[in-house]
Amino acid sequence: MLYNVFIHKASDGKRSIYAYLIQNARTGSYTEHVIDKKIKRNDSENDFKAFQAIIRHTAKQTDIHKANFIFVKNMTEFLYQLVGIEETEHTYLRDSTNWLLQRFIDYKFEGSNGEEHQAVAVIDNGMQELERHKSALYRFQRLIKKLKGEDLTYE
Repeated sequence: MLYNVFIHKASDGKRSIYAYLIQNARTGSYTEHVIDKKIKRNDSENDFKAFQAIIRHTAKQTDIHKANFIFVKNMTEFLYQLVGIEETEHTYLRDSTNWLLQRFIDYKFEGSNGEEHQAVAVIDNGMQELERHKSALYRFQRLIKKLKGEDLTYE
């Protein structure tokens, strides 16, 4: 079965939020997810690590055999690094990411300027999550979840 995965990154100086939407291409049903990564030295390393988490999560879905990964707006530079058009200092991450993609029978990469309604939804989710992280209450709730041992990666 074919799925479309729309991916967008929203970031401020402290963190990058990767919002993604997994959509069944046949039925149109979808699920939305968010990954939070703190910016350390180089944000492109976070791009590879977040995309690897997205691949793993997408591959765990029961009937996904083919996937179109659609990178929305500001993820196009990462797409160029992933396919080797632009050089990256993280070749080991690029190679391991390409290895993870072998979980799918077929996959494609596309860029999007954000005009599709799915792309707009994933952009909104990323920006909304970035704003929520600025709230003290939200950060406290995440701390409680972390102390309880709950998974914070997917919400």
